[in-house]
Amino acid sequence: MTTLQNVIDRIQPVSGEWRQKGRDYMANLATPPGALGDLLLLAEQLAGIKQTLKPSVANKVVVTMAGDHGVVVEGVSAFPQ
Repeated sequence: MTTLQNVIDRIQPVSGEWRQKGRDYMANLATPPGALGDLLLLAEQLAGIKQTLKPSVANKVVVTMAGDHGVVVEGVSAFPQ
């Protein structure tokens, strides 16, 4: 079984070169500039992480974290703790 530390140890910096390649690739798509909104930024980031223009995301994980960081105590939250 892969431990969390093994996964962390394999994390590499995002490649600026591949982010640029992703940006250039998407600039040549047949869509108006900015039409896909933040999806283009996500695709650019993914290209930089995976270092390819056609990354696979077959083994994905979603991690959700939350905290109130004192906003409930301050009375500025619209939601109860």
